[in-house]
Amino acid sequence: MTIILCENISKEYFVVVTLFGFCFAYNFLRDNIFVYFYKHIL
Repeated sequence: MTIILCENISKEYFVVVTLFGFCFAYNFLRDNIFVYFYKHIL
């Protein structure tokens, strides 16, 4: 039971960290691209 419980927790934790990482990367890239265009347009 303990091994199964640990695997379930680690899988859920991995999913949460992965989603958070994708959201952070998306916001980071979006902000950088916006700043890049903003600087080159002006």
